Amino acid sequence: MTKFFKVIGIVSLILLLIALGIFVYFKFFFSFDADQTIFKFI
Repeated sequence: MTKFFKVIGIVSLILLLIALGIFVYFKFFFSFDADQTIFKFI
């Protein structure tokens, strides 16, 4: 049972980090001229 909770903890932590990274990424790039930066990186 402790292994199960440890796995859930690790997975949730990873998902939280990914979500935070995406949020910061978009916040950073939208603070500039949105159209230019988005099309530059796609």
